[in-house]
Amino acid sequence: MSKKQRNNCGSVYKDERGKYRVILTMPDNEGRTTKRFDTPEEAEAWRTEQINKLYKGRFVKPSDLALQEWLLKYLSIYKKGNIRERSFDRDISIAKHCKPLAEQCIQDLIPSDFQKLLNDLKEEEYSGETRKKVYNLLNSALKQAVFERIIEHNPMDSVKPPTVTRDEVVTFSVDELKRIKDAAKGHRLEPLLILAESTGMRLSELLGLRWNDVDFNAKCLFIRQVIQRGSSGFVLEEPKSKASKRKITLPAETLQHLKQLSDRTVRKLYPDKFGDICFTSEADTPVDPNNFERWWRSIQKKTHPEYQRLEQVKTELKKKGVKVTHEDYKKIVALQKQIPHKKFHALRHTHASLLLANGVPIIDVSRRLGHARPSITLDLYGHAIPDNDNIIADKVSQIYKL
Repeated sequence: MSKKQRNNCGSVYKDERGKYRVILTMPDNEGRTTKRFDTPEEAEAWRTEQINKLYKGRFVKPSDLALQEWLLKYLSIYKKGNIRERSFDRDISIAKHCKPLAEQCIQDLIPSDFQKLLNDLKEEEYSGETRKKVYNLLNSALKQAVFERIIEHNPMDSVKPPTVTRDEVVTFSVDELKRIKDAAKGHRLEPLLILAESTGMRLSELLGLRWNDVDFNAKCLFIRQVIQRGSSGFVLEEPKSKASKRKITLPAETLQHLKQLSDRTVRKLYPDKFGDICFTSEADTPVDPNNFERWWRSIQKKTHPEYQRLEQVKTELKKKGVKVTHEDYKKIVALQKQIPHKKFHALRHTHASLLLANGVPIIDVSRRLGHARPSITLDLYGHAIPDNDNIIADKVSQIYKL
């Protein structure tokens, strides 16, 4: 085919490889773009389609930009510095779940590619929350790619979002709480557990608590900051929402434990960066949430008879001079792993459930927990509200004088 020139309408010609190449001149002196085809009919059809899009302002310049490149660019430009550091670290981690499509050209990907990616994140390995976060990241990144005319439309518009099933709220019994406190007795973080039990505070709020946030005279404390562990180290941040900045009243027993801790604490450890924080590590640094979780897991293990029995077996073997073999140790560790574990957040769930079960109004519980809306509290803990159906029936009878 001889080269066909058209006034700003592109050209189609057969190149040295025997392929049919389309050359389009971009408006506003933005250069040219080309694409090869096997047949002249395909080349002509594509040229006509792109000219129509140029006239309508919908033209997208061909690109070999990979999905991985775009996700990294999107996160570094639109996310970094605009969201909390820990949230940014989480988004980077979420982006790694897109590895099967990472090297593919963003313009070649279709809805079924992304649907398969989400389907392959098996529910046995990934929670619904994680799969939903992958969906949300891809959706927002590709939506931005449409705005920047990198792709013509967002393929995620045709992808079915993963369903998120909320896990059943896990709480502790009163007996379990007692055994946990007994296991932590005398430890430097014992006051933190007592404070968590009596306030329902989040771990980040507890670790970020400062002594000037505690008012011993008014018998309360104020949530004004949280400490998170990000990729750059400890990060001091404001609470997650306006409602999270709150006042919490304290029972006398909790105040007493805090006062004892205050009396033996070296003050003003971090006047510039972290302030006068209440709970510190043995090295007088902020408590690392990961280290705390390991300690929390060990405390729970100590409350279970099976753990105590296994520890006793190891002690007796050592007393008898019997060397614990690698296989024996593996068996003990395997049994220990079977011991039930509840997350630290279960203390918060327990606090809220017990308050509601004892008739505390839901609006007051919601404020104490720092929820943005009472409906969140109701969704999570509605099951703990006592059934007052009989009382309601009597009230109806009185109101209508039945």
